[in-house]
Amino acid sequence: MSQLQASKHPPGAAMPASTEKSHPKVGSVGRRLTPCDACNMFCPRVYIAACGHAYCVGCAVVQQEEHGQLRVMCNECKRRVIADLIEMKDQLVVRDLPFALCPGRVHLKPLGGLGRRLTPCDACNMFSPRVYLCACGHAFCTGCAIVHKEEEEGAGLKAFCLECKKKVTTDLIEIKPSLLRQMRFVCSCGREGTLEQIKEHLWESAESHNVTDFTVYAMRC
Repeated sequence: MSQLQASKHPPGAAMPASTEKSHPKVGSVGRRLTPCDACNMFCPRVYIAACGHAYCVGCAVVQQEEHGQLRVMCNECKRRVIADLIEMKDQLVVRDLPFALCPGRVHLKPLGGLGRRLTPCDACNMFSPRVYLCACGHAFCTGCAIVHKEEEEGAGLKAFCLECKKKVTTDLIEIKPSLLRQMRFVCSCGREGTLEQIKEHLWESAESHNVTDFTVYAMRC
């Protein structure tokens, strides 16, 4: 696979015609965190294409139409595809953590690349280490997902997508506790540490932290 190189579309230049239909849900598709399909690295700023492929800002070949719609050259599909630029917020709220790793409802800022693997739920907008990633591109945590296992032998899981309003195939994506223990975050007060360390820190100083009133941070398209 040849790696895409960043480029800018010359102002006023005509864009090659495409037979692709409009995709109203591109923004929602981008709510999952995904590696770049060119360099295979995780990045907090990626272009998510309607075809489902993703390219980081360093690899994407981007063009912008007169009305503002972005398109990227998809190296997998060999054509230009409409896309959205998705940016991960600095802070997040995590749910469904193991007891020993759950610090409570507090803003955390992930450090390093490991924290970027946390995926936001398209229903509650919270980040969870266990999500159902649907074929349509939407993701739902285990607390929000409506999931059913097909009775046919060899059939996989299906979920009712709350965004598309239809049943789609899905897979349960899980970050193991061993990896969660390695992730490092910054507490809202500036304290750095693992989830276990921040949990202990918050228990010792909960009175001085704002751990009940909070705003959920999620990626916006």
